Amino acid sequence: MNYDNLLKDGIHNIVLLNYTIVVIIITISIIRAVYYYILYYKYGSIISSVTARTILGESVSLALSFILSVEILRFFYVQSYKQLVIVASFVFLKILINYYLQNQIKSDVEILKEKHIDI
Repeated sequence: MNYDNLLKDGIHNIVLLNYTIVVIIITISIIRAVYYYILYYKYGSIISSVTARTILGESVSLALSFILSVEILRFFYVQSYKQLVIVASFVFLKILINYYLQNQIKSDVEILKEKHIDI
């Protein structure tokens, strides 16, 4: 029994499962965000707009975490500089998105406080 092929097939299956989970997360978050945007345009509630942006931002961050985890797993199996650059770029993207997401949430909270809306 060749354990190297078994490990390679196992990692390939984990990668497929992981990317399937990422697609499901993003699809569900898009559906939820569209629902909140419809509420925003129908009723004019600013909370719906903030909720929609927060849902999209958090789901993208979660999806990047899943992608990052599988890229790190693949990096430890096949060690090359190309994969190191891919992992580093995902880490940088995740940090950048989290930074802008936190800034957006802070500004949305300030807007809600100005309008005297408790969240």
